[in-house]
Amino acid sequence: MRSIALILASLSLVALSAPESPTLTEKEEATLVAGKVVVQQDLPPAREKGVRARAVAEVDAAPDKVWEALLDFQARVPENKSLQTVEIYEDGWTGDILRRKARWDLQVFGTEIIFHNDYVLDRSQSYLEWNLDPDKENDLVFSWGSYQVLPSPIHPGKSRLVYVSESDSGRTLPKWLKKEVAEGSMEKLIAGIRDRAQK
Repeated sequence: MRSIALILASLSLVALSAPESPTLTEKEEATLVAGKVVVQQDLPPAREKGVRARAVAEVDAAPDKVWEALLDFQARVPENKSLQTVEIYEDGWTGDILRRKARWDLQVFGTEIIFHNDYVLDRSQSYLEWNLDPDKENDLVFSWGSYQVLPSPIHPGKSRLVYVSESDSGRTLPKWLKKEVAEGSMEKLIAGIRDRAQK
């Protein structure tokens, strides 16, 4: 019964539509060539209090290796001092579609933040999106994001990992703090995925 329910849930999802690869400046491309992560701040958010940013990295690995590292949520715990635990409570494939739900427990500036994300990966598009799971209690009022793994346009045989994220805690935070949290967490996360994929 559970597998049938999972199939029906997957079929009822809105079809994902992977975006085009983001256009980068010459300076940003040079940053990638140097092996660093590019973080683009101040993308237009979906919500007034939301913070949306994009991180891009070159990965010396094939897309399958990148996805393997990306989907290893447990490996992120030792890479992120704020992340206390992560628990996957639903997980299953239907053809090229992965439906995963996970509970995240963070400590940010002494405050515990717990939220539950609902992930959908379409391997045929090499694209994943997530939203908050509305069936669970969350300390965020909004969470959306995506991962995309593309062939590298500058390094044949390598991959380009694109990560976009927006969240809204429901609290009014200083702009400098929003930027610091967004940039620091995104850069660490994408660097951790990259480094594990390259091993």
